[in-house]
Amino acid sequence: MKKVALVLLSIPFLLFLACSSGNGSVAVAKDGLKRVKKKPVIVLIDVGRIMKESEPSKAIEAKLQEWARGVHDNLRQKVAEYRAAKAMKRTSARKLKEMAGELQRLQQSAGMEYRKRQNQAGEAMNKIFNPLIASLARKNGWDVVVNKSGQAIVWSSNALDETDYVLNRLNATVKGKKKAALPSAKK
Repeated sequence: MKKVALVLLSIPFLLFLACSSGNGSVAVAKDGLKRVKKKPVIVLIDVGRIMKESEPSKAIEAKLQEWARGVHDNLRQKVAEYRAAKAMKRTSARKLKEMAGELQRLQQSAGMEYRKRQNQAGEAMNKIFNPLIASLARKNGWDVVVNKSGQAIVWSSNALDETDYVLNRLNATVKGKKKAALPSAKK
């Protein structure tokens, strides 16, 4: 618990030190050690919003939902078969138990596969998103990019928010290129 409090207290303190007066340049002391930039450029982006609104994430999400609908339809068919067998009274209790077990295994397997595909989707987005953020930060002279939707921010001015800019650049990056695709997983 003390470590968490220390980290939360350290972030504002470090930002205060980094943003204290100066001309914005990086100073080198007489001892030859590099000092912190006196006026760093700090911007905020809403990563959650970018993940919801960007074209690459929409394409990845659409593929994931398409796969999920197919699995859901298959499970629905298996449930219908089980219910029909149960209603027929001629199906043995042992066979019904086997069918119920198989249905449960299919549901668990589908859940695990869905989580796996969600992770793959996140990795695919990170492969697009992280290099873009690094490039934009270098191009625009940003020193720190903070996730606005993160828990560490207590309050922020919209003057620092660059979400729209990043979102527009991300969407522009994929126009003309092949849309981001969810890595295929074997069924």
